[in-house]
Amino acid sequence: MLSSLVGQLRLRTQYSAVSRITLAADPALSPREVAEGYGRIRRQVLGGRHRYLTEKHLQIALFTMKHSGDETWAEQMSDWNREHPQWPYNAPTNYARDASQAHRRMPHPTYSWVT
Repeated sequence: MLSSLVGQLRLRTQYSAVSRITLAADPALSPREVAEGYGRIRRQVLGGRHRYLTEKHLQIALFTMKHSGDETWAEQMSDWNREHPQWPYNAPTNYARDASQAHRRMPHPTYSWVT
């Protein structure tokens, strides 16, 4: 049996937050059915409730992914402040909190779906 709705994720990076979902829908589907199918696919990509990352939090998530786990939060914060003077941190605990939250909020990709 052929599916009446097929979704495909096109990754711009390894993170779906900056990627695109493309749908191929049977024209016989109602707009509501398409919306429901898109909602199912989107939940698979983003998980439950999704909150968009601000530019700062997207940058901090990407920044922490590039840094080794051998660095302390204070060392990472110092590097961050040098590279991003527009968003400085004074306390490593605040940097660690924001970096951890931003990293957790980065959705992890799933590649394609059939609904």
